[in-house]
Amino acid sequence: RQRRAQLEGGAGSASGQQREQREAAAAVPLPRRRSARLARREREARDAAILVRTERLPRTRSEGPTPMLQETIRFTLHIETTDTSPQRGILLNRFEEPDSMITRLCEGEITQFDRETNDLVELSTAEKEKPGYIGETLTLESVWKTRDGRIADTTRRVYKNTRGFFTVAEVVAHIVDFERIDRPKSKWFGGLDCHHVFFQGLYPNLKEDAFCISWGS
Repeated sequence: RQRRAQLEGGAGSASGQQREQREAAAAVPLPRRRSARLARREREARDAAILVRTERLPRTRSEGPTPMLQETIRFTLHIETTDTSPQRGILLNRFEEPDSMITRLCEGEITQFDRETNDLVELSTAEKEKPGYIGETLTLESVWKTRDGRIADTTRRVYKNTRGFFTVAEVVAHIVDFERIDRPKSKWFGGLDCHHVFFQGLYPNLKEDAFCISWGS
């Protein structure tokens, strides 16, 4: 009888220990399994943060005209010729006689548009040294066509540097050099085109292997 009591007591003690272990295990909180919705929201939050950081980075151009050159820089070509036509009525357009020739061509002041004053302001020396074109090669091209679309003449010039960019002043100097070669080929109302002389930027040609100069009046 005493032996049986001891056995029963031992069995009861073992079962009690097992019960305590189960209760202790149940008391330990199990890690929750994240819901698919929560995971998606966390992923969207991370993506939004990455997008914000990306948008705050300054936009850069790998090669070509800089935003400064395209959006704010303005200058005028000054062209002197041998035979400018008389003004026609109230028109302010400049016309040249058929035999007129260019004797001098240069640029005027290099300016930029100031949005605060709504006026053009001449660039400082430091501003002229800012990048105007990114790349080691600047290719300028002009194609003159007849009214029926035939190519009458072309001009193509390549300018190079070794530091990876041209300053604003250098771009303007190359444009003037190009115009001294190309402008005598122009035809406008029977004479040279000395009317479109306001710089409006550089734009790629159809093959995108050179830039054309846009001139306004």
